[in-house]
Amino acid sequence: NKILITFGGVDEGNVTKRALEELASLCISNNIDIDVITGPGYEHFDSLEKVIEKNERLRCNIVKETKRISEYMVDADLAITSAGRTVLELTALYVPTIVIAQNDREMTHTFASEENGICHLGHRKEIVHNSILDKVTTLVNSSKTRQLMVEKMSDLDLRNGKSRVISAIRALIS
Repeated sequence: NKILITFGGVDEGNVTKRALEELASLCISNNIDIDVITGPGYEHFDSLEKVIEKNERLRCNIVKETKRISEYMVDADLAITSAGRTVLELTALYVPTIVIAQNDREMTHTFASEENGICHLGHRKEIVHNSILDKVTTLVNSSKTRQLMVEKMSDLDLRNGKSRVISAIRALIS
């Protein structure tokens, strides 16, 4: 029912626009809402407006910045994001996630992997036309694939990280 698109505070490659553009028709035909969350450094709002104008029936909520992105994450059925900390947050919430690395540094982040229930499409500069659409279409049409992603995420036990860190610190100082 709802897709979250968020690529951090700046989105240097404007992957937000590319994802929105590729997904517009799919979302219109399947009655899927889109939440787009940008950050304070995002400078491409005009390109998003053009996509929305071109696809007038697209139900898209653009949030220019938020202090509580978790409210949008918990409401999402699927997310598309960069390979930063947001991936960990979405995984802890069991949101099936597609990752696109913004830069070479993000390509070194190994958490975003199929092993952990995350679909990593690769570096933004290497993604072929419609690969975002193809992957989202597959996930929209396959509840089994989404469920498998969630199962792999739930095996990670990210929700108890604070307790594990406290226990490790206590063990070190005891």
